[in-house]
Amino acid sequence: MSEPIRHQQINKLAEAPTPQNTPAGASSFISRAKPNIGATISEEPSSTNDKLLSLISDKLGGISLAPPERKLTKKQRNVVRALRVLQRQCDLWEMELEAGVMELEKKCHIKSGPLYERRRKIVQGIEEPTPEEVEKGLEIEKEEEEDEEDDDTPRLEEIPEEGDEEAKETDDEKKESDEEADIKGIPNFWATALSNVPEISPIINEDDQEALQYLTDIRLEYLEKEKGEELGFKLIFDFAENEFFSNPSLVKTYYYYGPNLGDEYAIHIKDSKGDSISWKSPKSNLTVEITSKKQRNKRTGAFRTVEKEEPKDSFFNFFSPPPSDEFGELDSEENEDFQVDSERGVAIKDMLPRAVDWFTGKALEYNDEFDEDDFDDEDDSDYSDDQDDDDDESEESDGDETSKKPVAANQDCKQQ
Repeated sequence: MSEPIRHQQINKLAEAPTPQNTPAGASSFISRAKPNIGATISEEPSSTNDKLLSLISDKLGGISLAPPERKLTKKQRNVVRALRVLQRQCDLWEMELEAGVMELEKKCHIKSGPLYERRRKIVQGIEEPTPEEVEKGLEIEKEEEEDEEDDDTPRLEEIPEEGDEEAKETDDEKKESDEEADIKGIPNFWATALSNVPEISPIINEDDQEALQYLTDIRLEYLEKEKGEELGFKLIFDFAENEFFSNPSLVKTYYYYGPNLGDEYAIHIKDSKGDSISWKSPKSNLTVEITSKKQRNKRTGAFRTVEKEEPKDSFFNFFSPPPSDEFGELDSEENEDFQVDSERGVAIKDMLPRAVDWFTGKALEYNDEFDEDDFDDEDDSDYSDDQDDDDDESEESDGDETSKKPVAANQDCKQQ
């Protein structure tokens, strides 16, 4: 099987667009920080804390660090308390809004279900696109090309060469038709789409790519509160028969804090769980590396070889999530791992509605619009005292130019 083509600049991307046809739902809530609850107003400020704040303020050149409440009169503190009552009501309305938006997102997902099923069948080659679908697809391409101002953006089109273009096109089409006779659907569709997602690309290694070629579909399911399930969603990865593991599907489930838990108004992830992978053999386990070590028996002098499994970075560690933040007891490193895992789950969830744009690399064009190289820094020369610095900047600029364009899933793709 061929390997998925990954975007050249993928590891540099810090973020990517939320699909335009994805309702602003849980993903926007997850990315938000937990709300900061205002400090309780103290009627009798601590003199020790005041001295400490004063000392820090002196070190910072007189900047005042004292909380405003410490300087308020009793009447003013009562006013602040009243304002917090108003803020609480706003928070309650925001809570209702977030719950409502999530319900709309679920309805949109259910409505799109038949389209996702049709996509699955076309990608797997179970069904062929209709002539009407192909024609409408061409119209969409033309509309997008008219809206694009950057002529350097790669297109999924055939570039004619000099000479007899019509004859060459006929020969190419005949050759292409012969090559396509045995190809069904789009091989590596989901492997390529995942490899183009900035949050996912860094954790996919070469061994993972081989296993991901058997990935036939990725599905999203929302947990149903009516069925006694917690608030959240499932990512279901369907695989064809392969030599790595026996699971037909691997599921990663994310659970939300609901918008009705005390002061936790924002909907965000509190926990995640993944399926245990049934590896067919120790050597097929992509999450470990087997190392061999010779040991000598001190008494007999005989040697033996001992194999040891060492943890290995792999995409499939995604299904073995880090400890949850449900009780807020994680240290800084554990909390960072938890946040990264949450971001990866949301990134895959947001990728699904526009998977074809992630497959072609079109979704990555968003980053090019805000590339740092597109902005001139007029003051750079004022701070440059060394010619070598200019040379380095020139080399970096040249390097960025070569990796600026998104890579399509197949460079030989042509309009049908």
